[in-house]
Amino acid sequence: MSGNVERRDVSGIAWLTLKHPERRNAVTPTILSDLRHHLEQASEDETVRVVALRGDGPHAFSAGYDLRSFGDAAQTPADAADHLSKTLQILADVPKPTVAVLNGHAIGAGCEIAVTCDIRWARAGVLLGMPPGRLGLVYAASGVARFLSLIGPAHTAELFYSATNIPAERAAAIGLVNETFDADGFEREVDDRLSRIAAMAPLSHAGHAFALRRLAAARLSDDDAVRFEEMRERAFRSDDAAEGLASFLEKRDPAFKGN
Repeated sequence: MSGNVERRDVSGIAWLTLKHPERRNAVTPTILSDLRHHLEQASEDETVRVVALRGDGPHAFSAGYDLRSFGDAAQTPADAADHLSKTLQILADVPKPTVAVLNGHAIGAGCEIAVTCDIRWARAGVLLGMPPGRLGLVYAASGVARFLSLIGPAHTAELFYSATNIPAERAAAIGLVNETFDADGFEREVDDRLSRIAAMAPLSHAGHAFALRRLAAARLSDDDAVRFEEMRERAFRSDDAAEGLASFLEKRDPAFKGN
């Protein structure tokens, strides 16, 4: 293990901390691999009653996928999507309550990791957002479905179409996060609520986790899934995707042409 995800167990709570503070905890293939390992271990550990994810430091839960890793010819946006999808599926299958503790901003992949958890608690003032439109990319249907199940089509459309970050208070109003807490009381509130969940019956949690996730899941038809994947592949290979990455790295507005 690389140490990019730290596990700390406290009274039945497995704390998993994303540790990449110099890049605001932006995820990389290594971080995602570490996270998958810890999630699998926590799933099998009978002493763990609840899994809580957070980011290292006070500034970010996760700023998304580390786009600078795309400078390596071996790492493409399609590769990144594959790494992320595998990790999110393992997170979605953890047979215990999962909580995203948003101690800082959750953008892009960071926001989707949070949305894949059962519960999201946020410190007041943090931002959440989905920037694929600004990068010329298309997110996985499974990821879009998770947003739809939480906030409905209208709010999901606005979030994805505008690529605008929203404050946690707005996210709470539309159901993207469960609740926000002032900075002074944030850690205490989170600890109290996690302890309450950890004290409940494990078999009850396992049953409810299974039912909640299956009932909330939305699926494309086989034909629609094929068509959507073709659209994603076209976007990954497009000039607009290259422009989106270049504009991000060069810190300028993108100029998209639709090809």
